[in-house]
Amino acid sequence: MSDPVMLGEAAKPQPTLTLDLAASKSGTVGNALRAGGTDVRLVDVTVEGASVTGFRIFVNKPDASEATPIEEASYAGSVAFFPLPVAGQPSGTFVIDIDPALERMVSKEMVSIDDPLTVTLVPIGAEDARIGLGSSELVTPGG
Repeated sequence: MSDPVMLGEAAKPQPTLTLDLAASKSGTVGNALRAGGTDVRLVDVTVEGASVTGFRIFVNKPDASEATPIEEASYAGSVAFFPLPVAGQPSGTFVIDIDPALERMVSKEMVSIDDPLTVTLVPIGAEDARIGLGSSELVTPGG
């Protein structure tokens, strides 16, 4: 597990990448759910490692790994690369809706509405896989 990166900061590739969203306007579970339609925008995602085929996104699960099942309530989605990215080169910008994962976690009492938000990115496909990004932002309706 790596140290969290603050929302908006660039991050060098690492085995997993956790974004700390607490400093944002919607930085708690409750604020994000009240906003309705909270997305995380990941800009210039970069991967390293042989045959990295994509990445998974988990909410408030900083210990997520490639072994973490997608049936977990914290699972927010996956991104698949086609064609496979060039190591160290930006692979694109991606927008992930985190509301369904937040709603599942609240309904199962895995988080409270006052908990700070984190998003963890887990590269898929290679033991030596690493993921980084140019920047990130939380996108909410009207904001």
